[in-house]
Amino acid sequence: MASEKNDEIFLLYKENKDVQTRNKIFEMYSHIVRIIAARIYPAYKSIADFDDLMSAGSLALLTKRKNSREFFLILTVLTVQGA
Repeated sequence: MASEKNDEIFLLYKENKDVQTRNKIFEMYSHIVRIIAARIYPAYKSIADFDDLMSAGSLALLTKRKNSREFFLILTVLTVQGA
Protein backbone atom coordinates (compact mmCIF):
# COMPACT_ATOMS: atom_id res chain seq x y z
CA MET A 1 0.00 0.00 0.00
CA ALA A 2 2.71 2.49 0.96
CA SER A 3 4.63 1.58 -2.18
CA GLU A 4 1.62 2.47 -4.35
CA LYS A 5 1.25 5.81 -2.57
CA ASN A 6 4.96 6.53 -3.09
CA ASP A 7 4.65 5.73 -6.80
CA GLU A 8 1.67 8.10 -6.98
CA ILE A 9 3.76 10.89 -5.45
CA PHE A 10 6.48 10.38 -8.08
CA LEU A 11 3.89 10.43 -10.87
CA LEU A 12 2.32 13.56 -9.42
CA TYR A 13 5.70 15.27 -9.34
CA LYS A 14 6.43 14.19 -12.92
CA GLU A 15 3.17 15.82 -14.02
CA ASN A 16 3.26 19.12 -12.15
CA LYS A 17 6.82 19.63 -10.80
CA ASP A 18 5.54 21.51 -7.76
CA VAL A 19 7.79 22.30 -4.80
CA GLN A 20 5.49 20.74 -2.18
CA THR A 21 5.60 17.36 -3.90
CA ARG A 22 9.37 17.59 -4.35
CA ASN A 23 9.78 18.34 -0.65
CA LYS A 24 7.56 15.38 0.27
CA ILE A 25 9.79 13.09 -1.83
CA PHE A 26 12.86 14.53 -0.13
CA GLU A 27 11.37 13.91 3.31
CA MET A 28 10.43 10.34 2.39
CA TYR A 29 13.98 9.40 1.36
CA SER A 30 16.40 11.74 3.15
CA HIS A 31 17.02 9.13 5.88
CA ILE A 32 18.55 6.87 3.22
CA VAL A 33 21.18 9.50 2.45
CA ARG A 34 22.24 9.57 6.12
CA ILE A 35 22.48 5.76 6.26
CA ILE A 36 24.57 5.54 3.08
CA ALA A 37 26.78 8.48 4.06
CA ALA A 38 27.48 6.87 7.45
CA ARG A 39 28.36 3.57 5.78
CA ILE A 40 30.78 5.05 3.25
CA TYR A 41 32.26 7.82 5.40
CA PRO A 42 35.18 5.70 6.66
CA ALA A 43 36.37 5.18 3.07
CA TYR A 44 36.11 8.91 2.21
CA LYS A 45 37.03 10.63 5.48
CA SER A 46 40.50 11.55 4.20
CA ILE A 47 38.99 13.54 1.31
CA ALA A 48 35.48 14.54 2.43
CA ASP A 49 33.64 15.52 5.57
CA PHE A 50 30.50 13.66 6.58
CA ASP A 51 28.56 16.84 5.80
CA ASP A 52 29.97 16.81 2.26
CA LEU A 53 28.64 13.29 1.74
CA MET A 54 25.28 14.36 3.12
CA SER A 55 25.24 17.34 0.76
CA ALA A 56 26.05 15.17 -2.25
CA GLY A 57 23.29 12.73 -1.33
CA SER A 58 20.78 15.50 -0.68
CA LEU A 59 21.58 17.05 -4.03
CA ALA A 60 21.07 13.67 -5.68
CA LEU A 61 17.73 13.37 -3.95
CA LEU A 62 16.62 16.75 -5.26
CA THR A 63 17.93 16.40 -8.81
CA LYS A 64 17.95 12.74 -9.85
CA ARG A 65 14.37 11.66 -10.08
CA LYS A 66 12.33 9.71 -12.57
CA ASN A 67 8.82 8.36 -12.36
CA SER A 68 10.06 5.12 -10.76
CA ARG A 69 10.85 5.01 -7.05
CA GLU A 70 13.35 2.17 -7.56
CA PHE A 71 15.25 4.08 -10.26
CA PHE A 72 15.40 7.09 -7.96
CA LEU A 73 16.80 5.06 -5.07
CA ILE A 74 19.47 3.44 -7.25
CA LEU A 75 20.63 6.80 -8.60
CA THR A 76 20.76 8.26 -5.09
CA VAL A 77 22.87 5.38 -3.79
CA LEU A 78 25.25 5.54 -6.74
CA THR A 79 25.62 9.32 -6.49
CA VAL A 80 26.40 9.24 -2.77
CA GLN A 81 28.84 6.34 -3.16
CA GLY A 82 30.56 8.18 -5.98
CA ALA A 83 30.84 11.38 -3.94
